[in-house]
Amino acid sequence: MRTWIERFDFNLSRKQLLTIFIIDLAIILLVFLSALRGSIYLFLPLVIGISFVLLLNYKLSVYLLLISLFIRYDIYFMGKFFVPIDLISLILVFSFLGYFLTSRSLTFRGTPLDKPIYLFLVILGLSLVNTVDFSSGIRVYIWHLQVFVIFYLVSWGIDSGEVHRFLNFFLGLASLHTIYSIFQFWHASGKVRAFGLGGPNVADLIIGGLIISYSFYLFEPLPKKRLTYGLIFLLLLGGLFVTQTRGAMISFGLVYLLLSFIALKKAGSVGFLFSKQRVLVSLSLVLLVIAVLFLSYPELLKRVHHGLYYLPGRYVETTEIRLYLWSLAVKSFLHNPVLGIGLGQFYNLSQVFPELRFSPLVFYIYGLDPHNIVLYYLSSAGILGILALFYFFFSALKIGWAKFKLSLTPQDTSITFALLGIVLFVFISSFYAGEWFYRVSGIEFLFFLGLLNVFKPKAE
Repeated sequence: MRTWIERFDFNLSRKQLLTIFIIDLAIILLVFLSALRGSIYLFLPLVIGISFVLLLNYKLSVYLLLISLFIRYDIYFMGKFFVPIDLISLILVFSFLGYFLTSRSLTFRGTPLDKPIYLFLVILGLSLVNTVDFSSGIRVYIWHLQVFVIFYLVSWGIDSGEVHRFLNFFLGLASLHTIYSIFQFWHASGKVRAFGLGGPNVADLIIGGLIISYSFYLFEPLPKKRLTYGLIFLLLLGGLFVTQTRGAMISFGLVYLLLSFIALKKAGSVGFLFSKQRVLVSLSLVLLVIAVLFLSYPELLKRVHHGLYYLPGRYVETTEIRLYLWSLAVKSFLHNPVLGIGLGQFYNLSQVFPELRFSPLVFYIYGLDPHNIVLYYLSSAGILGILALFYFFFSALKIGWAKFKLSLTPQDTSITFALLGIVLFVFISSFYAGEWFYRVSGIEFLFFLGLLNVFKPKAE
């Protein structure tokens, strides 16, 4: 275990790792047992104990935040359902305040993304003027505030030298989760979409791990470590395919090709040794993994589509539903082109457009967003909202590209390349799917963006 930890450069003491492991097991136990109505009350002392430990250690709270990304099951408490990440996010805020009050070196620093973030939030706030259901709009707005708070907590509370170990820790979590989901898939003889404990959001989490492992594989100078990262990359690739999530697979394929091209261009402009063969080897292994999966489970390709029967004999593929949602998003935008119909209103469009109550698909789209970030903000916040969104995206990409170009060592390059790749993935996938500014996927994105903001290549 110690050798494995040192290889991944977690830089954690045994006591810290043991604490994380115990709290992780306690949270999982709490989640499963709370499915029994009322059982949560029996574990209140455990919840209080966990909260107390986390409040005393900000960095430990950050590690637990990453763990909670992979635990999707709801906790039932006082007639409502909560997800662990909401609890850990709240604890992280108080833990940071305690850390701030006791640390003389901690200061609130401005970031290059302050202006894009503030502008984005102001325009989303203005869109609430048009809401039919104001309470829904406020709830979704609070979700946005939650993920941007995570960005600032990471930016203010984590040092540049800690970024590598956080990426490695996330990679370890993604690997362990993938082993479990692949076992699920194998145990069901390939007849299920295997998400493990993470739920549908795990596809985005796995892609984050794929990009990190690919970057570390490309730029790692030590053969043993490079082999380890290469094997993890193949493991996570298998984990992505067993989720059978088309949008995630397409987005990763595009990002993988784009990153490979960027890496090849980088290879000719840096002083350290980088073998172009690594890109070709990785491509060969990717094709091999895909071939093995489809040969082992020939039905897998047929099931990479999803749908439902809303009338006897009338099968509707989810692509058809998605196109219907996109058309409604355009209709919502045309309804109010400047500020849209208001944040959070798309989840119940029948209040905005009463005639939709007579649509045979209305039951299946209730509570859904357009599954397209660009169209979602276009419909919710109009032209101003989409301009603010792209301003934010391009600002993040500009920071990632600048830090990647400044990286002159293998480790710095692997870190900035991975974080740039994650921002690229978010941008590309926003044209097809994603929930990149709230809940699990939003916390994942803004956490990595916070790491990108604080990391300083040695050339800086």
